[in-house]
Amino acid sequence: MRKMRLLFICSANLNRSPTFQKWFEEQHPEFDVKSSGCWHGYPDRVDAELLQWADWIFVMDISHKKHLHRMYPECMGKLRVVGVSDQYDWNARELLDLIAYWYEQDFKEITGDGKHLPDCSGTMCWCEARLKDGS
Repeated sequence: MRKMRLLFICSANLNRSPTFQKWFEEQHPEFDVKSSGCWHGYPDRVDAELLQWADWIFVMDISHKKHLHRMYPECMGKLRVVGVSDQYDWNARELLDLIAYWYEQDFKEITGDGKHLPDCSGTMCWCEARLKDGS
């Protein structure tokens, strides 16, 4: 049986999405994980082949969803917004804590029973807001 394929996308594939990839590779090797960026001019830019490869696509914020919706609308059914803003360095402790929290609170629901994550809609992404208020 093949592993579930997860794709994490941020702007440039420099900090957030590669940190998610590394965390999953270390903490949950039962998944096949890749990361990519969606900005022009970076070498690891997402393309149709990579999107097709993925069972689940997780973008860091709503701007990434908007970009992919415009370029690849067919992937929207398997895309979810994580809700992590672009303020963390690669492998930063605070980002690793957010990933672990997101995994326990939301990732299992998405991949287990088909529930989906809400998009982030304000100045603070929902995942960060939930972590700060303890819910």
